[in-house]
Amino acid sequence: MRKKNRSAEEALSMIDSVAGLIEIGRNFETLAAKFSEDIKSKHNGGYIGYFAINQYEPSFEDAAFGLTEDGSYSEPVESSLGFHIIKRISKRDVNDKDRLRKRIQARINNNDRFEIAETKMIEDVKTEAGFKEDPLMLKRFSTALDGGFYSYKWQTPSYDEGMVLFELDGKEYDLNAFADYCKSNVRERLKFNKSKNPAEAAEEMYATYVKDIAMKYEEANLENKYSDFRSLMREYSEGILLFEITKQEVWDKASQDSLG
Repeated sequence: MRKKNRSAEEALSMIDSVAGLIEIGRNFETLAAKFSEDIKSKHNGGYIGYFAINQYEPSFEDAAFGLTEDGSYSEPVESSLGFHIIKRISKRDVNDKDRLRKRIQARINNNDRFEIAETKMIEDVKTEAGFKEDPLMLKRFSTALDGGFYSYKWQTPSYDEGMVLFELDGKEYDLNAFADYCKSNVRERLKFNKSKNPAEAAEEMYATYVKDIAMKYEEANLENKYSDFRSLMREYSEGILLFEITKQEVWDKASQDSLG
């Protein structure tokens, strides 16, 4: 029950009435369709789908995650929007950490602030590492492409050595390396089919290629640039080494000792 068009007392009185109907056995989904003021869920019996922490207000989540059995209901819960009665349909245990990590990463990647921060970081890395590029080399590559670039069977052209596309941290990346990158990233190539001409697609793939190289450079230099990270990695490495020494000197020898 929303508080927008009525007082909190009126909204609470209405939700208490609905709670009373649930107590005497009235169908939750039917009541949601009749009384809910949430346009997105009322026509679906009040169903809002699965959700995890930090998606709704704490009062709402505390009540929802406090339900211990499928089919159980909460008492009326107040949020900034109004009052709610929550029904637990089912619970999913988060066992697949990789899947959850990918979901979180996807959300981060789709966040405008992340994109701005990433772009700024890449530009800083390029400046720090003395990035230099030759636009004419990229043009030579891209203008020679045709529709075959969107095919699985696309054959990489062969270029003479020394045709440097760009340089980062003193290391040269030539046209052959970029052609191999395009060849191996089939999905990336095919996604541009019909949306961009081959030259435009190659230019976007080049931007991604440069970003990937810059990110690898940054990752390789984290310990040199950030003392806290270096200390953490040292503790981690020393911990593994200590475990291995303990394993060899104590546990492995003990397992070979018939007296234990």
